[in-house]
Amino acid sequence: YGGLSEESLLAVREWECDKKDRCGKCEGQCSQDEDCEKDLVCYRRFGLELVPGCASQGVLAISYCFDPDDMMEAGSAGGSPGVGAVDTGGIEEVEETSMPTT
Repeated sequence: YGGLSEESLLAVREWECDKKDRCGKCEGQCSQDEDCEKDLVCYRRFGLELVPGCASQGVLAISYCFDPDDMMEAGSAGGSPGVGAVDTGGIEEVEETSMPTT
């Protein structure tokens, strides 16, 4: 998986993450940043967008916790094609990269 460890595989719990039982890196299903462990944020997905620092496509439209530092590293290495939205506590950032035009 391009240098990513097995722990980086996207995993979905049988129950949703929440403030009392937070998800770790590359774990889902989160709805907001508070559902993730400290220093992680919820990567909101609407399809099979790649999650920075995580391997595999995971489950369609499931959001996963990730380390925002991995997004910076992916951006400096050229990033991944597609669109990903990060839940930043009410302010939604959208990263756009090479998208095919119709």
